[in-house]
Amino acid sequence: MEDKDLYEVIDELIKNELEKDINIREDEIFNKELDNNFKLDDEFKNRIKSKVKKSISNNKNDKYLRLKKLTIIASIACILTVFPLVVKAIVDKVYNYVDTTGQVIKSDSAVYKLDNPITKNKNNNTITLESFVLNTKDKTVNMKISGIGKIPKKDYTTIKIGDENIDTTSYGIGSSGNEWKYEISSNYNLNYSNENIEVSLDLGDKTNFKLNFSLIKSDAVSSYKDLGPSDTKDNIEIVSVVKEEGDLLDVNFISSIEEKNLQVMYYGNPYNYNEKTNTYDYEIILRDKKGKEVEGKIVQHGDRSNNFTFDTSNMEKPYKIIIPKITLAPYGVVQSSKAIKLPIPKNGETININKEVTIENNRDYGFNNENNSFKIKKIKRYDENIRVYLDFNKNNKAIKRRTLNIEIQGGLFGGSSEGCSMTFTQKNEDAILDIIDVTPKNINKRNIKIKFSDGEFVLYGPWEMEIK
Repeated sequence: MEDKDLYEVIDELIKNELEKDINIREDEIFNKELDNNFKLDDEFKNRIKSKVKKSISNNKNDKYLRLKKLTIIASIACILTVFPLVVKAIVDKVYNYVDTTGQVIKSDSAVYKLDNPITKNKNNNTITLESFVLNTKDKTVNMKISGIGKIPKKDYTTIKIGDENIDTTSYGIGSSGNEWKYEISSNYNLNYSNENIEVSLDLGDKTNFKLNFSLIKSDAVSSYKDLGPSDTKDNIEIVSVVKEEGDLLDVNFISSIEEKNLQVMYYGNPYNYNEKTNTYDYEIILRDKKGKEVEGKIVQHGDRSNNFTFDTSNMEKPYKIIIPKITLAPYGVVQSSKAIKLPIPKNGETININKEVTIENNRDYGFNNENNSFKIKKIKRYDENIRVYLDFNKNNKAIKRRTLNIEIQGGLFGGSSEGCSMTFTQKNEDAILDIIDVTPKNINKRNIKIKFSDGEFVLYGPWEMEIK
């Protein structure tokens, strides 16, 4: 850990405490219960004292004027002696941005990545190694390859690091026409190396490709904010990782909310179809110094939708990126309601229910969600389908539910799920859920028990990030 990193943490701690309570005493800022994480020698403490003292004397912020007292130096010495775990997490550079995947890997060990995609052509086949990521902490390898032409044979794709073959743990392949994407994950038990890596794969026409390359170390930072311009709304932080190439601004959006097991499915509005261009307009705007605006164009990756480009021809900095809304979805353990017993109508029959449903608020998503309660107004049967009409009477303007999941309870004690298919209808493109059509496996029962659980949320910003 370098001196400047530790100083930045102390500086940030002071700011945070003063923002909470401007009248807090200096000694209270640091006299907290701390875990004995590591110790620092006196010489190191004195260097930090000197830097902090200089910073306080130079800082013209009113909140800091009273902190010029030399007593603050003694308090800082205390926090340096027993440094808390939470502060250590801020100091440690654990966020590794991988530009070839547009994602952040949280790891306190080295992460190696492919510097640039590699493309090769042979026998009317084209393949591109899009990304190759080696995580030395988890000892995992993740690789993505795309191509045009014949599809690879799963059993004939190998990864070698040095002289060692790496066994494939999992893989997935998808294709559309003659285009395909291939993703492989592997674990390894040897000492890692970022050099002398070879990927070999055979295609369906027996064409063999061999790619030899080395990896570079990913640049790690202490927080998401260090990756680029950011903005926070309703506790949702979005960061723009920006790359400029001539008149093209390439931006990957990432969010720290994904540390709470939430995934940003879409940035902007993915449901605004433009018939003229036969594309979806996501309504993400880049505005320049004079107010000129251009709309971002999504870059198709197949497995993510966070990459946009902007044409900056005849535009003047500073720019401002504006994201009107995002769509989130939880993964892992999700919040759900209790099982609800409903009658199964006869074909064509409508039954009024007017039953209040509450999804248990037992998980911290990091944002304030007031749509956990809603009402089942009525249900109606259409042949093998049951239509459930919903009414969200608590409509938070900043957060709306786009989908819900329904689980039909089966078994003697209602503990297992029979499974069902669902379709969703919204009142408009991004309003709260209105109708869910459910197709249970057995429509001839008198009753069904169902549970609702979290699906997708639409959160409204706007998030605005300035690019200088």
